[in-house]
Amino acid sequence: MLSKKILIGYLIACSVIVHAAIGIWAYKSTSTVLDTGVPLSILAEQKLRHMEKSSTVVEQALKPALKALANTRLDQTIPLTPRTNIMPVQSKAMNTAGACFVDSGKKLLETLEKKPHCKNTIVLPGTYTLKKRVIKVAGSHRIIQAGGDAVIRLLSEEGIYISSPHINFSGFRIEGVCKSDYCDHIFHVVGKAKHTVLHNNVLVNANAAIKVNGLGKQYPDQGIISENIIFNTTVRRSKRSVTPIDIVAANEWDISNNTIFDFHKVGSNGTSYGLFVKGGGQGSNISGNLVVCDAKNKSKGVQIGLSIGGGGTGKEYRRQGSRGYEYKDTVMNHNLVLNCTTDVGIYINKGQDITLANNIVLSSSGIDVRYAVSSALFRNNIITGRILSRDGGHFDASANLIRKLSTVTAKDYSFEAIESASQLDFSTSNEGKHSANAQTIEFSKALPNFCGKLELSTDYLGLSDQGFCSERLSRVFEHDANSDFTDS
Repeated sequence: MLSKKILIGYLIACSVIVHAAIGIWAYKSTSTVLDTGVPLSILAEQKLRHMEKSSTVVEQALKPALKALANTRLDQTIPLTPRTNIMPVQSKAMNTAGACFVDSGKKLLETLEKKPHCKNTIVLPGTYTLKKRVIKVAGSHRIIQAGGDAVIRLLSEEGIYISSPHINFSGFRIEGVCKSDYCDHIFHVVGKAKHTVLHNNVLVNANAAIKVNGLGKQYPDQGIISENIIFNTTVRRSKRSVTPIDIVAANEWDISNNTIFDFHKVGSNGTSYGLFVKGGGQGSNISGNLVVCDAKNKSKGVQIGLSIGGGGTGKEYRRQGSRGYEYKDTVMNHNLVLNCTTDVGIYINKGQDITLANNIVLSSSGIDVRYAVSSALFRNNIITGRILSRDGGHFDASANLIRKLSTVTAKDYSFEAIESASQLDFSTSNEGKHSANAQTIEFSKALPNFCGKLELSTDYLGLSDQGFCSERLSRVFEHDANSDFTDS
């Protein structure tokens, strides 16, 4: 039972926040502005973050009521239990021709760091501990693959450092086991490392598990990050970027069919991203990814699912010759973004000519398109909340199904457009199809859907028009049978 003093403050806070939501009370925000599609509980939490260093009498008086309001959140999320001991899918058709075989940590470290006499390295099943600040991969045109359940335990700040072209890592479970969240990267791809392939790995416990950036005037373009599972088992306590896939200044990356979850951060501004591309690059494909900001609804800090531009890039880290934009000419399609309850699911920050098609974004405040240089095209998406232009951002949106959250209860009506989230089936329901009036766009036919199948028949809303691959989610998550989640 709230005390009389807190109750009065609560009512005052509600009044203030409602006025804020219609634009009377404006304040600076790092990633989300107030909007009538955002629940009061989320607005209260956002305001508290911006009041942390404030000492005005009015704001101090409001704090108890704002805290009470924030704690009453009834966000409709999908409680998921991660299967944290998951291993990569092992290939049934491994190429062993001319291969070198590795069966110890010492041999593995030597094989990685010395120019090999064979280009194909197979690491036999077992657990390998590598203790070195940075592990530099020697040579180019190399394949390093797991020949069974191979687990690498990294006591390394920089992780596996790739600076040469055509390096392929696949099939490993790699765990950061540093003390005090010291493990920054698992893979760090830099400079001349064009055509890097990181495929079918499970990457656990790092700030930015996959980091890609330029070195001098060289940029590691045209890489592939596909079918990886990336997550942290605890909150990262770090001032550094916490972004499982962090790409800066590199062009034409294919980032597809990855699963990313639980990337909470405490430290610095407390904001983390599941994936971003930024720094003046262009021409990437971000498709078929599953991003769950908060699997168990126990979030710390602020999580944003996908981003073009992230929080911006310092001049010294930008791609040479790029000006004004953070990233351009990029497609984001068939991504499923869930449970980013503390902010937006997708954030476009100085992203130019960005196409977003057939994505589903649930349990967030929506999508922001920020700054005048930003331009985005939205088609065939299902979105909780809203698409919001901030600071002059431009977008063209049609044939999308957008449902605002209830501003008081935070009920998410977007779930009505989904067949059965409780059964991990995110195909579009009949109600969703009816609501969209089948106004879809032609180019969706040419894109593989979330399940990796090429859609050839009709245009469609959401992730798929051929049923849904629930097994992809159930391989990584269990739905929490004890939750009170419902689809309606």
